Amino acid sequence: MQTLYDLLQDCTVKIPTSGQGWGTGFFVAPGQLLTCAHVVQAQATQPISLERGGQLWGTAQVETLLPAPFDLALLHLETAQTDGYPCVRLEAGAAPQQPLYLYGYSDTMPEGESVQGDCEGTATQQGVEFIKFKLARGRPGISGSPVLNLKTGGVCGLVRQTLDRSELVGGLALPTA
Repeated sequence: MQTLYDLLQDCTVKIPTSGQGWGTGFFVAPGQLLTCAHVVQAQATQPISLERGGQLWGTAQVETLLPAPFDLALLHLETAQTDGYPCVRLEAGAAPQQPLYLYGYSDTMPEGESVQGDCEGTATQQGVEFIKFKLARGRPGISGSPVLNLKTGGVCGLVRQTLDRSELVGGLALPTA
């Protein structure tokens, strides 16, 4: 039987960028993925490659791009090797002290890694309120990862930025609300 952790991993894809890096995206509805705008902005008018299991899996097109301060992109799946992929259950918010789980494709673990942290509360940047998390090391490539609230079992946010790449100081996530 698959766990909630397994299902969350199955909802994610690696998104190689036109530079030398990549980001993470996740399915929110059939054929629809969310990621950060900064992950796909440079290739917003061309097909975007998606990888699963270390292999090219499909392509997507940018449907909606909301630059900073939101830094959000909705992608529409064009082609895929299979139609069998799960979608996350979105729900609003996380309260301070709630445990959070992230899954993405960092520069140190490009085949995928789990990251755990705790919700600290909120932080506001350029008039937008974010979920602030701590005790998690957000590395390059984790941008766009889903943030799972372990208390509720729903995805409450999308990783937007790390506060320090080498220390366990956490980062900011755009709330799904």
